[in-house]
Amino acid sequence: MSYHTDRKRGERPVIITAISEEEEKLIDDNKIITIERDKIKFAVSKKNIYGYGHIDFSNNSNDREDVNHFNFLDTLDFGGYPISAIDYDKGIFTGSWYATWSPFTVCQLMHAYLGKPDKVCIFRRV
Repeated sequence: MSYHTDRKRGERPVIITAISEEEEKLIDDNKIITIERDKIKFAVSKKNIYGYGHIDFSNNSNDREDVNHFNFLDTLDFGGYPISAIDYDKGIFTGSWYATWSPFTVCQLMHAYLGKPDKVCIFRRV
């Protein structure tokens, strides 16, 4: 989870979670959906979604530039988001840490933590 600051609402968590084919279809149809994960419910509408569906997080992904435009790390004043180094394609975590300004890198790590699900939803919690 990361945070995005909305000038009117303050900090809002940014969440990535696996979604089903049915949940993706509801989002496609502009429905507000309720996603429940670990007994926590999230109301998600298309206006709060950065991206959803099949997103390629591999090291040579064509989606890298698009995900980096999500810009949900824009409020970090301390020099970046601390992240564990990972070779995503091999599924190897090095255990070392570094700072990043890249939403793609953060999402890539979170996607790996989730077990690399086929479809995900990246959204701001309201």
